[in-house]
Amino acid sequence: MKQRGRLARGVANALGMALMQMVLVQSAAAETVRDVRKKMGSRFELTAVHEDAARAQLALDRAYLEIDRIEAMISSWRPTSVTSEINRQAGVRAVPVPA
Repeated sequence: MKQRGRLARGVANALGMALMQMVLVQSAAAETVRDVRKKMGSRFELTAVHEDAARAQLALDRAYLEIDRIEAMISSWRPTSVTSEINRQAGVRAVPVPA
């Protein structure tokens, strides 16, 4: 479980950096939108700042979709994940992984 927590924190940090690049310079009229969700067995809290709160929320929704995409690919708990396929094929054959 510790490994999943570290992975979740790493993903959250990477997404946070990506969101920071998307955020415009905060002005007096800027809206701050926070969104907390449980993902990958961990609590994620993402924040976006934008003049338009709806656009900030859209950025957060897209970030959470990316978290879902990554989890679907790497989760050893999901039988359809690449990680699960690697584990099933260990010592049998190589498994191609997405970039």
